[in-house]
This record gives sequence, structure tokens and C-alpha cells, in this order.
Amino acid sequence: MNIQDLIRYGVRPSLVDLWRSCGHEELLPVQRTAVEHYNLFGGGNLIVSAPTSSGKTFIGEMAAAHAITGTRKCFYLVPLKALASEKFETFRERYRTLGFRVAVSTRDYRQYDTAIEQGEFDMAIVVYEKMQQLLTRKPGLLSGVGLVVADELQVLADAERGAGIEVLLTRLKLARAKASFQFVGLSAVLKNSDVLSRWLAARFIEHHERPVELRRGILFQGVFDYVAYNRRAHGTEPLAAGEDEPAWRAIMRNAVHLARQGEQSLIFLADKSSARKMALQAAEEFHGPPASEAIEELMGMEETLSRQMLTDSLQSGIAFHNADLSLEERRIVERHFRSGSIRIICATPTLAVGVNLPAKNVFLEPMLWERDEDTGCVRKRHLTRAEYENMGGRAGRLSLHDDFGRSILVATTELERMQFRHSYFESPLEALEPQLIGVDLDTHVMNLVAARAAHDAAEIERFLTHTLTGVVHQQALAEHKDRLREKVARAVARCLEFGVVEEVGGRLRSTSLGRLCAVKGVAARTGHELRAWVASIQTRSFSEAEAVYALCRTSEARDQHLNMSTQEYNAWVYPDQLAALLHPQGAAFFGRTFESRNHQTYEEVKAMKMALVVHEWVQGRPALDIEQQYQSLAGTIRSAAETCSWLADAAAAIADLLRLPEGRGKFLQDLSTRLVMGVAQPGVELCAIRLRGFTRVHVAKLLQAGLATPDAVRQAPEESLRRLLGARLAERVRRALARSSPTPGCPATQAPTPASVPPDDPASGGKSQSEFRCDARFHFDGTPHERRTILAVNGCRYPLPNKTFGMLLRLAAQLHLDGKGWVRRDELGDSAQQFISNARKDLKTIVHLADAEVIENDGFGAYRLSVCPERVTFDWERIAQHWDKRIAKLAGLAQTGSPGRAQTETDAAG
Repeated sequence: MNIQDLIRYGVRPSLVDLWRSCGHEELLPVQRTAVEHYNLFGGGNLIVSAPTSSGKTFIGEMAAAHAITGTRKCFYLVPLKALASEKFETFRERYRTLGFRVAVSTRDYRQYDTAIEQGEFDMAIVVYEKMQQLLTRKPGLLSGVGLVVADELQVLADAERGAGIEVLLTRLKLARAKASFQFVGLSAVLKNSDVLSRWLAARFIEHHERPVELRRGILFQGVFDYVAYNRRAHGTEPLAAGEDEPAWRAIMRNAVHLARQGEQSLIFLADKSSARKMALQAAEEFHGPPASEAIEELMGMEETLSRQMLTDSLQSGIAFHNADLSLEERRIVERHFRSGSIRIICATPTLAVGVNLPAKNVFLEPMLWERDEDTGCVRKRHLTRAEYENMGGRAGRLSLHDDFGRSILVATTELERMQFRHSYFESPLEALEPQLIGVDLDTHVMNLVAARAAHDAAEIERFLTHTLTGVVHQQALAEHKDRLREKVARAVARCLEFGVVEEVGGRLRSTSLGRLCAVKGVAARTGHELRAWVASIQTRSFSEAEAVYALCRTSEARDQHLNMSTQEYNAWVYPDQLAALLHPQGAAFFGRTFESRNHQTYEEVKAMKMALVVHEWVQGRPALDIEQQYQSLAGTIRSAAETCSWLADAAAAIADLLRLPEGRGKFLQDLSTRLVMGVAQPGVELCAIRLRGFTRVHVAKLLQAGLATPDAVRQAPEESLRRLLGARLAERVRRALARSSPTPGCPATQAPTPASVPPDDPASGGKSQSEFRCDARFHFDGTPHERRTILAVNGCRYPLPNKTFGMLLRLAAQLHLDGKGWVRRDELGDSAQQFISNARKDLKTIVHLADAEVIENDGFGAYRLSVCPERVTFDWERIAQHWDKRIAKLAGLAQTGSPGRAQTETDAAG
């Protein structure tokens, strides 16, 4: 089917032309099936199960682009931050000429969150867990959405993340009955993936052919014995042979052998260390042409041990790809592998999940590391058949290799060859096994109650019957209702204990803490623990190291990988180092942890090491120094710091919730911002400069030159910036700062950082006063006009109903008092929501404000006048003499700052 034929299905010609320019001349079989037989462009709900490289991703892209040109919005859900970033950049660039507004949202990347919540996007690429948070924060988010694409659905089988994704998809399934959006799910081939279509009420497409033939087989004693994926034909091929060598040596020898013939290879190895060592050793043997451009890009980045090793291997056109590299370093590797200058990548299995990195050959070490849920220990296991198919399917990608690809396992003995043949070619695929049945439900219960998806234990149980677990284990759940009821009851009890839900009149209701945890994406127990620590610092002194340690003790931080040898543990160095950084009251808060070696378990000491490492990072110490002192590579350090940044953001929100002195919440929010880039406190404002290639090294140079704020950088001589940053980066920084220059009469709006809270989240405690949504000027004139009162907006006088004027004045008075303006709903009276609604309607009559959100809702039960304080003025003398006493009393609020409950209620009615 020619791509031009899509016009007959209602696809815009401009879209067809764009797809053709991207190389899509003919639709692949699975794509043609979705269009011709499954109503892809007519709103049909479907699940596509197909091999890697079969073209299923373009089905989701076609549906999304078509929905957008039909004035419908689209959510595109993915499992990983790296995949979200890749698709965001691809779609933004590809559809720029058509004017598509593309947004992205992950746990760390939040600068588009406000636009997403306000519906100011066409396509939003969102990580699954973040979508859960967005839906909780804004339950009406799906109104106006025409399509949800869910990519890599096989991640439902993931032991760590599958349960949460299952809950999210269940919420989407139940919401679809009201919102009526199209659903398109994309999955690798699984044995029972058709159960997904039954669960999600979508038609099922199962496709088993690849557009490029794939030779899957086993290399043994120099002979590659394979079966062709499509034709099922058996064949053999001689490759490089060695004498009694281990599997890793045979993999490396053959990858180098094929590289000399001009073929690229991906090598999947079980762990980071193996990937790094093989890349360096292969580089010594290959001596291919250097990846010069990649080396040049890397040399502009901060010096780290990983950068040193990577540039060494790139001298021969070979790279490694693992979590020890920063995201930018990984992108450089991926970009230059696609260009062809890198011939071999040695990678860990995480690279196989969705990242578009095609190769002629894929070599696999069929082992994987995983954490044992019962013991907490890390252990090795064999790849499943499904994992092998997904990883091996990266070979022979369309448009790069039109002949075939190779997926190669290496056996060293006849027994191993037989075992591989049985496990990966003769055995059936594993069934998709949902994970919700085996996990604690505490956080899921908290999230459901916060989202108002369930109000008691019975409704939680009913929700669970709608999940994939409920569908797959329907009979078992029916037979063991008592066991399910007990499990839900235990989860509810723990949520009550943690203070994230409360019981009112037999119904469950989210507390402020519970809702905050849900929208921040932290676990119920973590919210409880952070609240206890934040409450403890209300009046006492605490150090930055203590704050970091409080974050590192949470379950989310403990899940981060950080090496610590038995020798390090037995040295008892880290507890003493950390204790020296804590105030006595801080050490006392953590109880017996610092009192006795008996309480310093391996996991506790590892949390202490992480705290020390992250503290060094956020102090701005050079990454190379931290790596050498703590035997931890920069990518791992950065990952731990990013997790702590997210947790610090939640802690700052809790500080605001507990009404701690403003300086405490601001400290935690600044800490969250600084953790992402790894800069000391003086550089916090420079974190607002978010540009690719602008790093903590550049922040340090600017600080050393006395340029500590964006405004100082903006005003610095051009030659000085060139000397500090280099000509190219200096020009990019100057252009970025010019776009964010301040509006006269209002503070400069700082560009939001990936770690900053969404601009509409006052509960974060870190709200910048400049992040307001309406740029109009308000003057509360206060002149009575019949039964109305005059409000001047941008110099024009408008008589507003007294109720509207009174509500706006109450919010403006709070803005005048604290510069933030947030007023909780319970302080506005029992009918506050109705009065706010009326005020919004009345403001719509002011034409210049028709598209501005003047009254902002934080999602936590608070409102404010979303206008820069410097743009709001009052005639308090006239207001104090107003005939309506409820309005007149508000003049006193500007002086006392405390109107009192009774007065506030009458003010709201005013």
C-alpha cells in the first residue's frame, strides 16, 4: 500500500507529504492491516502485537498525527525517560513545519507540566508513572483528548514497575467510557498478549513477520547455526573461531571480525562493568577509524572516569552504553552509532527498551541481574524468551540493511548449545503475567483515594477486578475474596497509619499529605517519613547533609543502584563521616542509627554512602574527585542525585503544607533545583539556564567570574562570555537569556528547570513569584457603581458585581501580603467554589482576559489571583469607606494580615 493512498482514509495531504519526506513510501504489512482492516483513522481501539522492527511504532505515530490534524489532542505514553526524550525531540522536529505543539513530561522534566494541565499542547509524550500523577492532579485532563497511545506494553510484566502501570491503564480504561478517546497499544510479541485486548476492550492485531529477515541462532566453534525468522529456513554461516575461549571472548572476536567488514554490532551484556571492559578491550584489537566528532563533543563535557574510558574506546570507533554515563553522553553514543562512525556498542539490556538504535548484528549474553524481592540481594538469571526476542530483534533494521540481520548467542559447550536451543528457539513464549497480585497495595490505595477513583475498601476491591490481574486471575480472586479483602484492609490500615488517607463517615478521603504524595509520585510510607523529618526541622537547626541523608533513607532512594564493597562496609568510615556533618539534634532524630554499630546494617551504611556522595555532588565538587574517593562513577552519582531532587521537591511541598517558615521550604526547593546540575548554593539561579551542553562546569566558571545570576550573565560583555563558555555556547546562552528578559515592572521570569516544580504547584514551597499566568495590570479602585464596584484592568474601568469584586479583592490582598497569594478554600468560606466560579465567569466579560487564567487553582484546595504582585495596586482609603461592609473590612486585612474566620466567610460572600 502506497503512503499516498492514506488520503482516501481522510489523512491530510500535508501529513502524507511529510511522511514521504521521512522515507515512508510504502506501508509495511502490519501498518496496512491497521489502516485497512482495523479502522486506525476512524477511531478504532486496537492493540498491536508485533516483533521488534516490524513497524508498529509508526502505527502509533500515524494515529497521533491524524488525530492532531483533526483538532484532537494526543497522549503518547512510554516506559522510560530516555525514550520519552528521544520521541519528544523526534516528533518536535518532524512536525515543526505543521505547527504541532509537542510537550514532554517525566519525573525530572517538568517544564511542560503546566501547559499539559491547561490543555496547551497537541501531543504530550509522558512516562507512565508521570501520567498517573497528572491524572491525579487534574482529573479532567482527558477531556478534549482524542487519542492515547501506550507504547511498549510488555513492560506490564516488569516486576518493579508493572503493577503501577497496570493501575494507570485500568484508570484509563474506566475513564474511556466517559471521555470517549481512541486507544492504541503497542507491544512486543507475547504468548498471551491478546489478553491485553480483552482487558482494554480493543481489537487485537498479531503480526509475526519482519520487513527485514532476521537470522536467529547459536555460534558454536566458529559456525553460526541459524533459522530465518520469516522463511523458517535453516542455514549455517562460518564466522570467526577461537580455541577453547570463553563466551565473552568469542563475542568480542566476532564483533571485531564483522566490524572489519563494515558491519555494525550491538553487544548486550549482563552488567555495566562487563560492557565497559569489553568495549575497551575490543578497541585495543580493532584499531578502526576513530569516532572523531563524538570524541570532540565529549571533550566539551565535565571530566569523569567514564568520559576518559569512553574517549579511549572511541579512538577505535567502539563505545559502551550504560548507566555509568550521563544522559548526554549516552545520546552522543547513540547519535554517532546511527551516523555509522561508531561500529560496536557494548551495552546493558536497558538499551533494548524502545530506544531506536538499529544494527546489522546483535550479540547477546543471555544473563540479566535482578533484585530478589524476598532477600533484597542482587542475583543473576537467564533471559526469558520474550526478552531474548526483544533484544535480538534490534538486528537488521528497515532502511539500513535490506538483506538480513543476525541475532547471535554464543555457546561454549555442546550442552550449552542444546540448552540455548531449547530455551530460546523451541520453548513457547512466556505468558504475560501481571504483577499487581504480588505487591503491597499501600501506595496504590493512596493514589486511588487521592484521585477519587475509590472511596472505601469495597470500591477498591471492585477497582482491582477491572485490572489486568483481575482479568487474568478472575477465578482465583473470586475463590479467595477473603484473602483479597484482607490485603486491601491491611493497605487501608497502613494508609491511615501513615496519615495519607482519613476515614470520615465510613468513607475514605485523601488528606492533604496523601494528595501531595500522589501528585508528586512518592510512596505512602515515604510521604510519612518525609513528613516526620520535615516536622522535626520546624524550629531546630539542620545541615544540608542531614537533608540529603533524610532523602537517601527513603525506599525510592534505596532502589537506586550504588556500589559498596564489603571492604567499604567493614571499614565503618561512612557513619563517622556523615555524623560529623550533622547537628547533634539531627543525629538524634535518626535514633539508634548513629549510636551503635549493631544498627548499622549494610543497607543503612549504603544509604549513608549515597548521602555523602550526593552531598559532595551538590556542593559542586568535581565529579572526577567524587568518583575516585567513593569508587562510584558519575552516571550513578547523577542518577542518585536526580532521585534525591525529586524527593527534595516533595519535601519542600510538605514544608509548605506544614506551614514551616518560608526559608525552610525555599531551602529544600533550591536543593531540589541544585541536585539536578550538581551546583553549590551560590549557583542556584544559574540552574535556570537549561541548554544542552551547559553544565555544572560552566556554572562554576561563571561563579568564579562573579556572574551568579542570569541577569548578571545577560549584562556581561560578550567577549567575557566567549572566554568563559566558548563562542558557540556563549551565543546560545545569550539568545536564551534574551528570550527570558524581564517585563518592565515585573521580576524576570526564570526558565523552569527539569527539577523545578510545576508552575502551578504552590504546595511545593518553591514557587517563584514571577511564575504567574496573567500579565494584566489590576487596580482595585473600589468606587461603588450602583450595586457593582469598579475594577480597573490595563487602565480600563469595569463595574463588577460586588461578589466578584470581593472575591478578587480577598485574593489580591493575600498577594499584597506575602507575594504569593495562595488562600486555602476553607479560609474562603463554605461556598468558596461557587463564588470562584462566578468570579471566573464575570471576568470572561473583560475581553482582554478571555484567554488568561486569572484565578489559579493549585490542585490542593487553594486559589490565588495569578498576577505579578507589582502589577496589582489598591485604593485602600476608598475601599475602607465602601458601603458594603464586607468589602470595607478587607482593607483591614492589608494591615493586619489576619481577617479571622468569620470575617473571611463574609468577605467571600462579599
